[in-house]
Amino acid sequence: MHVADDEERRKVLLEKNKGRVCPTPFLRFDVWRDGRVAVCCTDWMQGDVIIGNVFEQGWNEIWNSETAKRIRKSVTDGSFSHCTEKCPWLADARLPLREGLSEEERAIADNPEADLKHPPEFIKLVNDDSCNLSCPSCRHEVFVENNSNSEEIFEANMQVVYPMLKNAKVLDILGNGEALASKATMKLLNTLDARTHRNLTIDLLTNATHFNANAWERLKNVHPLNLRLNISADGATKETYEKLRRGGKWEAFNANLEFIGNLRRENKISLLTINFTVQADNYRELPLIGDFARRYNADRVLLFRLMRWPHMSDEYFAHVDIFSSSHPLHQDFLTTVKGFSDPMVEIGPLSMFV
Repeated sequence: MHVADDEERRKVLLEKNKGRVCPTPFLRFDVWRDGRVAVCCTDWMQGDVIIGNVFEQGWNEIWNSETAKRIRKSVTDGSFSHCTEKCPWLADARLPLREGLSEEERAIADNPEADLKHPPEFIKLVNDDSCNLSCPSCRHEVFVENNSNSEEIFEANMQVVYPMLKNAKVLDILGNGEALASKATMKLLNTLDARTHRNLTIDLLTNATHFNANAWERLKNVHPLNLRLNISADGATKETYEKLRRGGKWEAFNANLEFIGNLRRENKISLLTINFTVQADNYRELPLIGDFARRYNADRVLLFRLMRWPHMSDEYFAHVDIFSSSHPLHQDFLTTVKGFSDPMVEIGPLSMFV
C-alpha cells in the first residue's frame, strides 16, 4: 500500500515538473568531510551521485567526471532519476522551464554530457563535522575536529576550493557543522580578499549560539563581502528549541538573534533566513515560526523535511518522521498543515500535503 502511494506521488511529482530542467548540477560543487564531491544535496538524491574526491583529484577532473555528466543528463531529460521528492524545488515545481532558458543555457541543457568549460558558481562546504551542539537530528554528541584533521581539511580547501573562488558566485558554509566551531572554515574565511573575491557571496549556516559581537569581529575579513546568514532554529518555543537543539539555551539564542537582527536592519548582512526542519516534535509550532522570524528582522523561513542521518536507528527515525503515512500522528500533521500559508514561510516539502 505504501509502495503504491510512493509510486503515485512520484508520478504526480514528475508530471508537474514536465518541461522543467534543473540547473543545479551545472553550477554546484559540494565537498564532504571524506573528500567526496556531489552536485546537489545528497539527502535529496538517490543512486550513485558522487562525482569525485578532493583528496585525490583536481576540481576540473571532478567537475567533468562521467558521473557528473550522467546526473546532468537526468535533470534535462525529464526523468530526474537521481532526484527524490525531498527536493523542495521539485516538490514546489519551481525549476525553470526549458522554453524559458536563454540561448546559451539551452545549448548547455541540450548537450548535458559535454565537458563544462566554466567552473562551478556555487561551492558548498560540508567538510567539517565540528559543532558545539549535539542535536538529535544530527549526532549523538558534541564533536570538534582535532588540529591534524583541521589542517588536512584546510589544505584540501586551499588546493581545490580556493582556486575556484575567484570566479565563484557563492560559497556556502558549513552544511554539516557549525562554521564558528570549525578551525579549517574560519581559517579559509581569513584568506579571502575583498578585491580578489569582491563578487563572492558568503552563505553562512550557523546555530547562532555563539554568534555575538565577538564572533562578528572574528568574521571581519568577510564584512566587505555580501554576507547572508542561515540560522537553524527548529523550534519557536523554549521547550521545543532546547529539546531539538540539544546544548542550546533559549535565552542566549534569542539574545544572539537580537544582535543578528540588528545587523540585518543595518544591512551589514544582506539576507537573514530561519531554517526549520519539520519533525514529530515541532510540527505543531509551524503556525508560530513566521512571527518568530519577523521578531528578528528575518527575510524568510525555509522548511525542510527531516532526513535520516547515519546515526539514527530505525526506531528513532520512525518516531520523528512525521511525513511518513505510517506515523501515528501523521493524520494530525496533515490537519495541522492543511491550508497552512504565511508569506514569510517557504513551505517546500509541505507543498504535497497542504
